[in-house]
Amino acid sequence: MKRVLSLAIIICCSYLLWAENMTICYQNGESVVIAVEEIAEISFDPNLSVEEVAAEIQKLPLKLLGNHPNPFAPQAARSSETKISYQLATAGQLKITIYNSKGQKVKDLADKQEVAGKHTIGWNGKDNGGSFVAAGVYFYNVEVENVSLSKKLLIIK
Repeated sequence: MKRVLSLAIIICCSYLLWAENMTICYQNGESVVIAVEEIAEISFDPNLSVEEVAAEIQKLPLKLLGNHPNPFAPQAARSSETKISYQLATAGQLKITIYNSKGQKVKDLADKQEVAGKHTIGWNGKDNGGSFVAAGVYFYNVEVENVSLSKKLLIIK
């Protein structure tokens, strides 16, 4: 039985690499869906119940709520910027950075003290030098209180 459990854990962790959401099912039949981006660490403590694990995940100080539109065309009038939405549980120092698919920094979008709550910030598709970036895959990274979450966005021409 222990080997089957270990295999299930490996499959679950591998699945998280491609999934957008993870569902935690309670023994009483209830379940909760959690965005994979909200999971900072997965550890397996045999003394914790599923309910306790879900409660800890809900305490994360940062949640990424996505960006819209995605994909977006920064030079087109209809979608001149994408709106990145996030939620902070408490006030803190916030950094938002855009990276290209090679991991190179493209744009410092925010570096400021932010209050708790839901927020949205726009990105017009320009780099730190003021030029439009090329079409392709980019990642925005939002960091607060030593928690760093990233999500993919796509620029089209």
